[in-house]
Amino acid sequence: MESISDLDNHTNELVKKVKEKFIRNEKIYEPYIQSIRFPKYKSLEENTKIDLDFPVVALIGENGCNKTSVLQALYGAPQNQSVGDYWFETDVDKIDDFGKKNCFIYDYIQPKLGKKVETLKTRVKKPNNPDYWEPSRPIKAYGMDTLSKAELLKYGNKATTRWDQINKNVVYCDCKEYVSAYDLFFYHFNFKISKRYRSKQDFIRSRSKHLSHVIESGSTIYNLWDKNQIQSNEKLSNEVCNVVSQVMDEDYSEIRIVTHTLYSNGTINKPAKTIWMKKNDMSYSEAFAGTGESRVILIVNDILNAPKNSLLLIDEPEISLHPKAIINLKNFLIKQALVNNQQIIITTHSPQMIKGLPSKAIKYMSETSNEKINVSNITDYEEAFFQLQDKIEKPIKIFVEDKLTQAIVQRVLRDKFEKFMQQKVSVQIIPGGAVKGSLKM
Repeated sequence: MESISDLDNHTNELVKKVKEKFIRNEKIYEPYIQSIRFPKYKSLEENTKIDLDFPVVALIGENGCNKTSVLQALYGAPQNQSVGDYWFETDVDKIDDFGKKNCFIYDYIQPKLGKKVETLKTRVKKPNNPDYWEPSRPIKAYGMDTLSKAELLKYGNKATTRWDQINKNVVYCDCKEYVSAYDLFFYHFNFKISKRYRSKQDFIRSRSKHLSHVIESGSTIYNLWDKNQIQSNEKLSNEVCNVVSQVMDEDYSEIRIVTHTLYSNGTINKPAKTIWMKKNDMSYSEAFAGTGESRVILIVNDILNAPKNSLLLIDEPEISLHPKAIINLKNFLIKQALVNNQQIIITTHSPQMIKGLPSKAIKYMSETSNEKINVSNITDYEEAFFQLQDKIEKPIKIFVEDKLTQAIVQRVLRDKFEKFMQQKVSVQIIPGGAVKGSLKM
């Protein structure tokens, strides 16, 4: 069993290898989104730009600072993708389209041209789709270069007014979608007692007889009330079992995902997933598994089935995981960037998830005085989580030897950690202070 220190060393080794590979031949990762900027988008400061200059990038910040919104924009960047799949207007939730339209601009290397080009996608209302996002021609006011039809056609561009959208596979691991069939029914369904079923437990016991047969037989067809209740019945690969075993530090010999409507009760027709597993000579479903265990299985399976050079977007992968499992999962993700040239963007609140990543891979998102969201593109690991703390239990005292050093340290603290300067950090002069120590808490 590896210690936390051993796992951190493994992180450092993997990051070093990714750095070397990315610097040596960045083209291996193409097609690759190099940056994304927002003339107007949700609560972000106008013209906010996020550099994606490392294959694994972590978006961190307090709740409500648009981390998931950035993932959704990246999801909608490539061909045949739309932000409207996740962000759309209703009578309850209105979208501000006054003045500038919501939009974003991203850049990538155009293969035949061999240089960086920009693509703009804008939210427009159409009669049959009020949340349509379309690629638009360059806008000078957004700092974009105008293009000639001749230049575009020269490089095989399909459009004659703008560069084509990037052609890149996208896998979006949305934490809200990873809800199992058991959890969906037991915790989210408004069950009504009947003569046949006097409790949720009775209902699940009744339907689990059918589900047990499906699991044991491996069948993809199971008719109940003249309707097939099984959408898929997949035995996951040995590779998935091995990775989940490494992440959870357990021995998973078999994992199966059954997508079915057996728990629908005739009212919820959307298929949901039952995750069944054999672990350490025990077998059970998500009903007996921890939430983190089930989510890891779904995340790992999605990622291992993603094509090489895919864009992987993962929303808070650390949910319900213990610290060692988080580090193991992080190392798995970095390894995917190394082995399969995948571009990975995650949102996280976990210090374990970002420890060891280079500063340019950590993007700190924070609210400004005008209630807009600002993004810092280069954030040191320690600085990031110093900024995120709600409070410091004890005031920090820093001891220095003279006034000049005191002034320098205070200036750095004001520039870097202004949020916690007031009554939380003090710099005090003690002649010969180096003998007594430079930091006391």
